Amino acid sequence: MEHKNTILIVDDNPSIRTFLKVPLQSKFNIIQAASAEEAIDMYMKKGPELVILDLGLPDKDGFHVLEEVRKKDDTTKVIILTARDDNESREKSKKLGANEYMTKPFRFSEILDVIEGQLSAPS
Repeated sequence: MEHKNTILIVDDNPSIRTFLKVPLQSKFNIIQAASAEEAIDMYMKKGPELVILDLGLPDKDGFHVLEEVRKKDDTTKVIILTARDDNESREKSKKLGANEYMTKPFRFSEILDVIEGQLSAPS
């Protein structure tokens, strides 16, 4: 049986999680979190290969999740998917080790290309 990569989708908006999950679940194992604490817990338990991370979460900023992921592992791919379209957020994401930075709104085909590119790239 072929191994499916696991993707953790972290967004407090259930419609965005569903928009991503439904088409991705045929190719990937999808796990989800709606808060920073839930995301860190899921990450530690499930060890996904890729995290799609919103910065605006209800409990802690997405940057906190990114820092926790990088403390544990520097090979997990992290795609920031956020409404924040400012240079400061982009620069901070890059400094903390995000692999990609995408802004909302987005087309599904765009994020699928980024996901596939990240998962095929060497760690």
